[in-house]
Amino acid sequence: MHHPDARRRAPSRRAGVLTIVAMAATIAISAAAVWAQALPIEETAKTQATNAAAVYSLKSGSYYLSRNILVKGAKNAINVTSPNVSIDFHGYSIIGKSLAAGVGVYGPGQSGLTIQNGNIQGMVGGGVVVGPDSSVRSMHITSSGPGIVGGSSCLIEDNTVTGSTSGDGISAAGVIRSNVSDGNAGNGITAGANSSIMGNEASGNSGVGIAMQSSDGFSNNVINGGTTVSGGVDAGGNVCNGSATCP
Repeated sequence: MHHPDARRRAPSRRAGVLTIVAMAATIAISAAAVWAQALPIEETAKTQATNAAAVYSLKSGSYYLSRNILVKGAKNAINVTSPNVSIDFHGYSIIGKSLAAGVGVYGPGQSGLTIQNGNIQGMVGGGVVVGPDSSVRSMHITSSGPGIVGGSSCLIEDNTVTGSTSGDGISAAGVIRSNVSDGNAGNGITAGANSSIMGNEASGNSGVGIAMQSSDGFSNNVINGGTTVSGGVDAGGNVCNGSATCP
């Protein structure tokens, strides 16, 4: 025999379960949003007035640009002072005025950096300098010093570096793929040991198109200029000065 209140109690239990599930989903979504939250660099990372080394100084975290950064004099645009920093330019630019002597993004001793989706121009000290285990993606760097400088085990991907006033277009170790490095004062690409260099275009550089170590492999690159390649193991698909045979 059913208890006379069973029908009244059952909906309440179902409602309670649904409420708990909804609350759990809300908490999970909120936690994910907080975890993924990036901070606007202009509002959260202003350098103190006593620090003339950079316009902004960043500790570990995720940041984005919401406007261009204009730089004058010898200071850097962004100094990275801790590991595990992510900067999304959101299509904005670092612009050196009157050939600013600093670097666009400077974090040579810091690992785990991600720099992406932006432009750097006119920074005579260089474009991007990062430490090991870092990624530089979809950056357009022009009329600066060395374009992209990375440590070991880096991913350098889908960047364009042109017209460097000094140094190489790209210099790093790890995976270097799908970049354009043209008309730079040094080598187009200089790869460190144990690197894979794939699908890049390097033309009109003053030094070697792609300079590699004996432990490096290169494939499906297009290289034009005086000395197209040095070192490395040709893994096929490369074109050097219009020839399928690279030196």
